Amino acid sequence: MNSEQFHLVKRMMADGGYTENFAGLVQSTIGVEMIIAKQSDLKHEWITPQR
Repeated sequence: MNSEQFHLVKRMMADGGYTENFAGLVQSTIGVEMIIAKQSDLKHEWITPQR
């Protein structure tokens, strides 16, 4: 897998089961920003979009 396969992807979201370490690994490997949503945000179906 290389970053060229993900050239159109700018941001990915995962639930709180994933750690910040995972987010950092994804970002450093393929150059995509990872957003880890807290379970409380998902429970209330409200996630503040980051721009």
